[in-house]
Amino acid sequence: RIQLSITGPSSIMSSRIIPQCLDVMRQFPSLMMQFLITDFAEREQTLRRGESQFAIIPPEKVALEMDSKVLKPEEYVLVCSSQWRDRTLEEIVASERIIDFDPSDQMTFNYLKLYDLFEHARHDRHFANRTESLAMMLVAGLGYGLLTTEFSRPYVKRKELMILNEGQRYENVMALAWYKRPEPPAYFEALIETIR
Repeated sequence: RIQLSITGPSSIMSSRIIPQCLDVMRQFPSLMMQFLITDFAEREQTLRRGESQFAIIPPEKVALEMDSKVLKPEEYVLVCSSQWRDRTLEEIVASERIIDFDPSDQMTFNYLKLYDLFEHARHDRHFANRTESLAMMLVAGLGYGLLTTEFSRPYVKRKELMILNEGQRYENVMALAWYKRPEPPAYFEALIETIR
């Protein structure tokens, strides 16, 4: 049996990485996968400590001694409770709190800056370090924030959440990183090829 770990953030791991790995797991039945799902920023440390063989990290965190592959960007949309359907984007941004993952999370701020909304927004925020909990707070009308298109889709379909600023997305670029191997095994190369 071969043990292999991939560390990555919850949104991309559940929506893309794990589903993409399923065929490789079938192809190599002796390969035992462990998916280490964490939204904390220091995921490259799991590579350094040997806790994982792959990590999903921002491209700027890829060290010189690592190999990497830039993945298809995650698309984020600005969402809020469907209870706010009759309110304008400007009014929501000016009067409601942002809900983010943790104090180091700058993605909603980056989105607001990208679309010239930052100066009009409140900058005090609620935090929830689990995507499901963050979504629950959004549905309850405690604020607005960013979710990936894939993760928000069922909530929007059930009319629990709605997309603010329709058609305007924020792209978050991530890389698959690993330590260089002179002759990587077939399952290793298959995972690199499969994860996009």
